[in-house]
Amino acid sequence: ADTSRAEENERADGAVLVLQSCAGAANGVGYGVDRLALADDALRDLYRGCRALILPNVEDFGISAVEAMACGRPVVVFAEGGGAESVIDGETGIAFREPTARALRAAVDSLPALRFNTAALRARAEQFSRARFESRFRTFLDAALAENAAAGAAPTGPPLAMNTNATW
Repeated sequence: ADTSRAEENERADGAVLVLQSCAGAANGVGYGVDRLALADDALRDLYRGCRALILPNVEDFGISAVEAMACGRPVVVFAEGGGAESVIDGETGIAFREPTARALRAAVDSLPALRFNTAALRARAEQFSRARFESRFRTFLDAALAENAAAGAAPTGPPLAMNTNATW
């Protein structure tokens, strides 16, 4: 579903209010962390030190959710977009379906009653690993090229190669 910038800002503002009202620094909840401004070790320490990661906005992929699960932490996500695709509701986190502060608050409040298996969280994150992506992409590409060859189409352009040294 498409959301406007105003709706995204309202949802983020609601998330901040929820977090301020239900936790505070004494309970180890922080918000507004710029993950790109942190060194990898510092980011891992934040994930490992939290009770859960909260992603109230629609994410394209949800890399933060995958990173948190890799560190053994559940994720609270809005039930649209990439975060919702990577999080299994009730198993690796909680997906809330209404884009409201009330729905987010209910999801956060439900966390203490749930038990999340660290190994299951890490296993879910591994499903999005670089090695798995490269393997699935190569399989797809090989199948597409084989199908193209079987149809008698001649290859055009230079041969394809995957740069396995890329750091993306």
